[in-house]
Amino acid sequence: MNDYTNENADIFDEPQKKKGFTFGKLIKWICLAFIIAVCAILFARCYMYNDSPIVKKVITDSKFTDAYNADKENFEVLQYGIKSSWVAIKENRLIEFNYLYYVPKTEQLQFSVKYNLDLPGKDVGLPFKFKLTDSDGNEYTSYTYEFEKRYGYGYYRLCFDGIKLENDNTAETDKNKSYTVTIEMKDADGNYSELCTNEIYNGSTVCRPVDFSKYLK
Repeated sequence: MNDYTNENADIFDEPQKKKGFTFGKLIKWICLAFIIAVCAILFARCYMYNDSPIVKKVITDSKFTDAYNADKENFEVLQYGIKSSWVAIKENRLIEFNYLYYVPKTEQLQFSVKYNLDLPGKDVGLPFKFKLTDSDGNEYTSYTYEFEKRYGYGYYRLCFDGIKLENDNTAETDKNKSYTVTIEMKDADGNYSELCTNEIYNGSTVCRPVDFSKYLK
């Protein structure tokens, strides 16, 4: 028998019927939408819980810049650890301390303070004053700062001047001075009272260099 094709035939094969929207497809799209929503929420929460970039910033004022330009090869910024990085205040509120830097050439000590914005109450503006006290009892109140708010938190980046880590009498001890920060908080009447203290630097000599090039003006 000869094979041939009947070109006049209307249909050789039954066309497959396209499937419409099914319950299985509905479940599939619901699951996909749920996964995307969960990923978006996790991404948003991770972003919100990231601290402000100023917490690790190297403050480069004119004193810093002048000293750097005068001796670039020997200029350095050193990071030290903080023994206790937070202090409990009240009602599950904390004061956090981070990124302790020291600049030997300018005798500047820099660190960050993070707090809940609802801690000081309403309408007090910038709520804190800061003071450093060394292990010899000397007090330091000269500082500059940068401030930023981010997702319910306030961030201070502080830079204290005139700070020497080495002891004046190195024969007595090979350990550096220690420094304690005192924070005073302003109330609605504009009066300040002590909120907390924390040893910001314990005299350790363990440190590492910090890359500050992107902060140079």
